[in-house]
Amino acid sequence: MADMNRQWLLRARPSGQLRQDDFEYREAPRPTEPLAPGEMRIRNVVFLCAPTMRNWMDPPGNSLYPSVPLGQPVMAPAVGRVVESNNPDFAPGDRVFALSSWQDYATLGGSAVRQPTKLADGISFVDAMGLEKVDLMAYSFGAWIAGLYAAENPSRVRRFVSLHNPGLNKIVSQYHPVDDVHLPDLEAVKRAFRNDGVANKVYEEMNREGRVEAHTALLHVISDPEMREKWSLRHHLPGMTLPIFSADRDTGFVEGTVECARLAPLVRIMISPSQRPMPELVKAGKAFLLEDEIKPIGKVR
Repeated sequence: MADMNRQWLLRARPSGQLRQDDFEYREAPRPTEPLAPGEMRIRNVVFLCAPTMRNWMDPPGNSLYPSVPLGQPVMAPAVGRVVESNNPDFAPGDRVFALSSWQDYATLGGSAVRQPTKLADGISFVDAMGLEKVDLMAYSFGAWIAGLYAAENPSRVRRFVSLHNPGLNKIVSQYHPVDDVHLPDLEAVKRAFRNDGVANKVYEEMNREGRVEAHTALLHVISDPEMREKWSLRHHLPGMTLPIFSADRDTGFVEGTVECARLAPLVRIMISPSQRPMPELVKAGKAFLLEDEIKPIGKVR
């Protein structure tokens, strides 16, 4: 997504409780306009959904901060990394806490209401947001990384939802032999997703200019048997006592999902036969995170 800027816009002024129709998702090009003196561009990493944000969505005059204009990304506290800077106090790579907005890339500084704050070394993004514990829900390689974070920081993660997680598999690669790693062609992607519309979009995203090399390099890394064995989540699952929801489509990493059910102390699994399983899996994952209490429902042997 390096050349895309995913955004959630304020579509309408909320009346009472927020509704999904109050917001609109949009994919825009990554901003490239020159930075004014004092400005910087950051890549947002973590957002804080603070109650006061509801005030910022009202018409002007109801908050200390400016009202979010309709059709613009929702303003929100966030932490991220500086990717470009025209501010002598900040350099690319610096980690910052800022009053940012719901989008991948945001331009900050200059005449902003609240100036970004540089994070000191050793302060994690989660610490910077003042969060003691977080729920994690992630997909594919993001789920692999999130699972390792949960394993290494058991006091910081309450529950973990793992969707289509390749980090659970014993095999080197489900799709590629280690000596012949390459991006799949369109027909292979269609066979994997079983939905031409979804497959066409995935294939287009994989083959955008500048991404082919990055994706190919990633496939080489994850197809390395030693690397997969060293960083496999299977080594951590028996000691992860937090509630885990592991789900996949029936043509995905099913072996890993079943392995999770066998090894983790408190786990629930879901295998979907749907040709477009993600909405179903995400909905089930959200419900898992919202349950008052997660109780064991039996083990897979």
